[in-house]
Amino acid sequence: MQYPLSIRFKIFALAPQVSVTDGAGNLMCYVQQKLFRFKEQVTVYRDTSKTAIFCDINADRIIDFSAFYRFTDPS
Repeated sequence: MQYPLSIRFKIFALAPQVSVTDGAGNLMCYVQQKLFRFKEQVTVYRDTSKTAIFCDINADRIIDFSAFYRFTDPS
């Protein structure tokens, strides 16, 4: 990994999507948030093909004011 990291947001998408690249232009991760969920759920993938999951981020309650987030890996 080479710094600086570059974060790009896909603006014209139904679900929020973010891609993170390093200084050499290598894709570090691709993030897509699930739509229409009562509890917030975000999936972080290793690439844009969405075949390998890096981790999941899940909220423990519906309202985000004091929610705790659980990070889990595929294993």
